[in-house]
Amino acid sequence: MKHNIILLTVISLIVSSHCMAQKTVRSEGQGKFVVHENDHISLVQAKEECENAAKIDALRNAFGQQLKEENYILDTETDGVASSSMRFEMMAQTMGDWVRATKPTQFTARFEGSNLVIEAEVYGEVREVTQAKPSFDWKVLAGGTTDSYENNKFRNKERIYISFRAPASGYVAVYAWHGDDQVSTFVPFGTDYYKVDSGRRYTFFDRNGGSDLPAYIMQTDTKNEMNQIIIIYSPNKFTKCPDYGEGERTVRTTSYAEFKSWLENSMRADTKMTVARQWITIINDNAR
Repeated sequence: MKHNIILLTVISLIVSSHCMAQKTVRSEGQGKFVVHENDHISLVQAKEECENAAKIDALRNAFGQQLKEENYILDTETDGVASSSMRFEMMAQTMGDWVRATKPTQFTARFEGSNLVIEAEVYGEVREVTQAKPSFDWKVLAGGTTDSYENNKFRNKERIYISFRAPASGYVAVYAWHGDDQVSTFVPFGTDYYKVDSGRRYTFFDRNGGSDLPAYIMQTDTKNEMNQIIIIYSPNKFTKCPDYGEGERTVRTTSYAEFKSWLENSMRADTKMTVARQWITIINDNAR
């Protein structure tokens, strides 16, 4: 599959609001994820969503029912016909953090009509938290730099921007997870960390607006492709996930397995680190 990102110029598991570890216990949980007929999501991505749901269930089993469900619509398009499917994210509120797995996740899959149903069971250590992590404001913008361009749907070769505002001075990283096992590093670029100031609105990748980050476009060679934008913030300094690439115009990448391991270790070490994720769809009307 063709890489999704083109560099134009030279140059955080579920949204969470939990922190401050109190105790660590063992727990297990079950999760379920349904891939509908017109969903353009890879098997790797679907299994990850299912595993995340199981981890939330493990937190609920250990620390109670304080969960918030957020529903959103995921838009796709096939042969010019638009379709939407309901998705949801569960957020642990003043509950707990997933610390580590104690044995591998068990997956099962079956078809129900034209839908693929994936189920997962996880086993691991979780920790109770009592004080909320710092939250931040952010939006994925398609083709423009103001918040009115917020969208989870991109036309092929459309520019991506991200608006971001931190509640306190700290550090941020932004990644794009593609349909394969590849994760691209968007922020930082050319350094190991990226510092942000309290209360300032940033428009990442807007070179005309003074951004010191390169511009990107989102690209696919298929009719539809789903990517996930991942943003990580902490008031504490952290360095990016180790990545690979040659040349100053090359987008640096890593495998999702390496990225996931780095993120889990980072969150285990930094109880104030917050991660947010947003699915986007890239549409190519000219693809065969």
